[in-house]
Amino acid sequence: MLPSILKLNSLVQPVVIEDGIERVKIQLNDSPFSHLLLLPRVGVKTAHKIMTYRKSSQIDTVHDLLNVTGVGATTIDAMLPFIEGESK
Repeated sequence: MLPSILKLNSLVQPVVIEDGIERVKIQLNDSPFSHLLLLPRVGVKTAHKIMTYRKSSQIDTVHDLLNVTGVGATTIDAMLPFIEGESK
């Protein structure tokens, strides 16, 4: 009876986020762990690897993260809009 009351095909998630929303910009060299977790495709392990990497190396551009194990071009492309000083 529930499926007849609730039309499941009408529950569609929005595909596009409004452009008017201001995005958070993250600074790779000094943002805390919790801010790195806000980046797309970055979980706990990757955020930890970024923090470990930046202890020994300066991150000048987001592409320096290619030196971090587990970070590839797809991850960088997803991060780009959210990194301060970088543009797509």
